[in-house]
Amino acid sequence: LERAAGKKEKKWQKSKSKVDIHARFANPNALRIAIDVSYEQDSTRARRSVAKQLCECVGVSHRNDNLALTYCAWRGPIAEESREYFFSDRWDCIKKDDRDVEEVFASEDIVYMSPDADEALDE
Repeated sequence: LERAAGKKEKKWQKSKSKVDIHARFANPNALRIAIDVSYEQDSTRARRSVAKQLCECVGVSHRNDNLALTYCAWRGPIAEESREYFFSDRWDCIKKDDRDVEEVFASEDIVYMSPDADEALDE
C-alpha cells in the first residue's frame, strides 16, 4: 500500500500542540464545561454518534482559548468508541478524567443541563 492509487502514503506525526492546556484551565475567565459521558447508550450507532459529537466539541475547544473542557467518567464504551474511531488519544486541548463529575468538581460548582430537565435555565 506504499503507493496506493499512485500516491505515497504519509505517516501521521504528532506535532507539538499550540494549546497550553495548563494556562487554559488556570484562566479564571475561561468557560468551564464538564461533559458527563457515563450515560449508557443502547446501540453501537448511538455510541458512535456520541463519540462523534465529543470529537466535534474538541474541535471547538481547540479553536477557543477561553474554553476549558473536561470529559468526566472517561471510561467504558464511549471512551473506547472515541479512541477507535476518532483517535481521542490525540485530543490534547481538553482533559479526560476517569472519575465521575461529582468527584472532579465541587457540587456547588455543577449545573446539570439536560433537554429532559423540568426547570428552564434563566441565568
